Amino acid sequence: MKCYTQVYVMNSLEAVEIYCKAFGADVTFEIKNSDKTAYEHCELPWSKYCATVIDKYGVCWWLGI
Repeated sequence: MKCYTQVYVMNSLEAVEIYCKAFGADVTFEIKNSDKTAYEHCELPWSKYCATVIDKYGVCWWLGI
């Protein structure tokens, strides 16, 4: 099983700033494009009590407490 939260967005720099403010998250890992104008990958662990889980059958579950 894999546990992660994943979102694909346009204007990723702005989106990450908004998500961090909205959910009290912090960027823990980032990879920006060569122009430094967008994230290619960014990790925001915004809650220790929820996760998206994909099981071995490819079914995506959102779990939260």
